[in-house]
Amino acid sequence: MYVGRKPSLSIAASLLAAAFFCIPAMAQTVQPGAAAQRVSVKGVDNFAQVNSFLFRGAQPDDSSYASLKQMGINVVVDFRDEKDQIAHEKKLVEATGMQFLSLPWSGRSEPTHDEVIAFLNLMHNPQGKKV
Repeated sequence: MYVGRKPSLSIAASLLAAAFFCIPAMAQTVQPGAAAQRVSVKGVDNFAQVNSFLFRGAQPDDSSYASLKQMGINVVVDFRDEKDQIAHEKKLVEATGMQFLSLPWSGRSEPTHDEVIAFLNLMHNPQGKKV
């Protein structure tokens, strides 16, 4: 028996696409079962390097974007859905010369097809960028 809302076909297709496109690309640079390597960056909690081009962490403080840029990060992906905070972060990120990608996903709704495609395209073909 399934409890809760049944996943839609679009989510299932998105997950399949992620497995098909993203995982093989990441597997080229990560040992199977390897944990993300913790990196200390002031103002970014829980920050780690997943592979040669992908990093992950908590919401950066306003003052930490310059440090991310100095590490060679080129793209900041924001998954928050608060419009005023998105605009503020975009301004800070772009002021450093980094690219800002807003994919406002929330636990209350599904990402759009275009948002899923934008993220998968970035993960599949980072074009030498660190994300």
